[in-house]
Formats: sequence, C-alpha cells, structure tokens
Amino acid sequence: MKETDNASEDFPIVAKIIDKRTVILNKGSINGIVDNQEFCLFSKGEEIFDPITNESLGHIEISRGCGRITQLQTKISVLTAGSTNQLLMTYFQANSQDKKPEFTEAMVGDFAKPKSKV
Repeated sequence: MKETDNASEDFPIVAKIIDKRTVILNKGSINGIVDNQEFCLFSKGEEIFDPITNESLGHIEISRGCGRITQLQTKISVLTAGSTNQLLMTYFQANSQDKKPEFTEAMVGDFAKPKSKV
C-alpha cells in the first residue's frame, strides 16, 4: 500500500449513516476530534498502477462531501454535511427553497479527513 492508503486508516471512519446529511464517525474527543471541526468524506476507489513499472500508485479517493462535527462524545462524533458557512446560511434561510447540503452516496467504511488536510 502507498502512504496515502495507510494514512486513511488513521482518519475517522463512517460507522453509521443517519440520513443524507448526517453520519456518525467512529472517533470522538478521546481521539482529538473537537466540536465544529470540519471534515471531508472520501471512499477508497479503484487501485491505480503505473503503466510502465506496474507499481501500485494507490487508490483514487472519491469525494462524498464535507461537513462539520455537530455533536461530540468520547468515542463517537456526528458529522453534518455542509461547511460552517453553509450551515449558517441554511439556518438564516430556513424558509428558503434552497437545497440543504448532503453527502453524496456516503457509505459505512468511508473515511473522514480533517478539512485542513484535504
């Protein structure tokens, strides 16, 4: 495995999907997660090989969307789709017909990278 593949093992993983906007991650405050921290969800896609050496170059990361921690517990955290700015705009435009942010086909096992590392 390449460095980026091993690194994904250190990131929180989606443990449960609540709905299209909300997932539960398998890490919490004991793991250094903080309230309002922003993460982007990814799934591990197809493995890519160098056409000349046939060496594995790693897996494509498929973006599922970004969100922020809206509930924090010791060993789990709730990630809600949308950045802090998007969530504030949604709050102030509650009567608007604008679509609320959603994760795209999030699945149990997807990993969440802190937005600062994306």
